Amino acid sequence: MDDKFRKQAEDVFKRHDINNSKFIEINELKNIFDEVSNEFSIPIATEDEIQDILNQIDTNDDRRLS
Repeated sequence: MDDKFRKQAEDVFKRHDINNSKFIEINELKNIFDEVSNEFSIPIATEDEIQDILNQIDTNDDRRLS
């Protein structure tokens, strides 16, 4: 991963980690999906879709991303 991409990813993570927990919880993940949906004019993901995605990428089952 190049430095520019890493910096952008860190900035997005920090911006959406509303409670500064150093994790992205499901409500924060929903905010990210809503922002992407609005930015690219695509349908907004449902709560179930977001939960399914979280379940797939949450490798330790703590219901949050780090």
